[in-house]
Amino acid sequence: MPDISPSIQNILGPDGLLVRSLKGFEFRSSQLQMANLIMDSLQKNIPAIVEAGTGTGKTFGYLLPLILSGKKAVISTGTKNLQEQIFFKDIPLLQKAASLNIDAMIMKGRKNYLCLYKYHQFFSSMPLFKTDMKTVRKKLQAWLGKTEFADRAELPWLADDDILWDALSSGSDQCLGANCMFIDDCFLGKLRSKAARTRIIIVNHHLFFADLKVKQSAFGEIIPRFQAVVFDEAHNIEEIATFYLGESLSPNQLIDFADDIGHATRDIENIDKDKLKKYLTAIKTGSEHLKNLFYDQKEKGLLDQKLLTSISEGPAMEIRRSLKYFQKEAGFSDPDSPVLQPLALRAGELDRLLAQVLKKRDENWLSWYEKRKKSLMLYISPLDISKQLREVLYEKVKTVVFTSATISTNGNFDYFRTQLGLPEETLDGIYPSHFEFGRQALMYIPKDMSTPDKPDFG
Repeated sequence: MPDISPSIQNILGPDGLLVRSLKGFEFRSSQLQMANLIMDSLQKNIPAIVEAGTGTGKTFGYLLPLILSGKKAVISTGTKNLQEQIFFKDIPLLQKAASLNIDAMIMKGRKNYLCLYKYHQFFSSMPLFKTDMKTVRKKLQAWLGKTEFADRAELPWLADDDILWDALSSGSDQCLGANCMFIDDCFLGKLRSKAARTRIIIVNHHLFFADLKVKQSAFGEIIPRFQAVVFDEAHNIEEIATFYLGESLSPNQLIDFADDIGHATRDIENIDKDKLKKYLTAIKTGSEHLKNLFYDQKEKGLLDQKLLTSISEGPAMEIRRSLKYFQKEAGFSDPDSPVLQPLALRAGELDRLLAQVLKKRDENWLSWYEKRKKSLMLYISPLDISKQLREVLYEKVKTVVFTSATISTNGNFDYFRTQLGLPEETLDGIYPSHFEFGRQALMYIPKDMSTPDKPDFG
């Protein structure tokens, strides 16, 4: 272990600023060592793995070296609760106690922010007699006049499962980009602009890897380029990264695409409406046929060759033929049709996804499906993500830190290193919890408790 950095010692040490200024703060040698290891990682531009037990104070342990390093950094968490704890509790505490200037912000996925184009498109198509929607629009209009980024979390009156938000938010595949008439007032654009100026950006793992994948196509990303990333709650990184480094497609995506074309072309006159209707019907019918192929299947299972062939030679043929029409023949790519251009690109992307999930793969890939309440998902997942992570993450971002209370196996990180493809020079450290579990914890086992399948279990 290298010598403790004087700056870290002055803040986290036994006589440091936090001990002197925060009531109840206890010096923890493991927190000090963890912070120093991460500072070493940042200075040498090499990855690090840190396991720190409950009570170590992990957030201060990585926040401090990130701040002192001066690097543009991303902190990625496994849960929204930790995101908010870091931003609303830990950073203000550290800022006040150590007199540090900490420039940080939270970023969420695109779907959390209102799209002005979709907002105006939605309400311009609403019947005038719908008085309930008039009230909703009035409330939204008042909110839009004062909100900074139009984050749906600011609307406590809008239920989590309210389908209205789906009509008002925009994914990367629906964005009009520079062609949008609201580009100058775009809330997501303002968010990106602020993020580009902010030193520390706090995201969650799903957004991080979704954005990492989008970065490969160089369009639709929302996290600006950065020099370092810390993954807190890193024990589930492999599962999340595997999902985003593969491909997935749902028949519902195809049906939504067909609906969006219907809405976008409703008032356009110079278009062959009969042909349009024919291909839209083919997409929707094909999507329903695709769902029906799984009617008698288990909730989750492998996409074996028999199923893949049934899809490829059945519903996929009519769906792909229609997607190619919208991509290349319908005139949607015409520069004079900025509203339709994204739909042409979306048709091409859906066609690519369908081809990918149906493609015959080698033993390094797994084709599988999952049935949900109202949808079906088809997946193609890599069994080994180590090579992809080296290419898309470690070669581009030199300082990548993984930390959690539970990532070692049998006292070492050999398994974690192998699964995530970390280089040999990766630094690592295991710091046990300061809690005396034998004295401070109690295990309680009720002997008269019902089993989970009994009505009175709850």
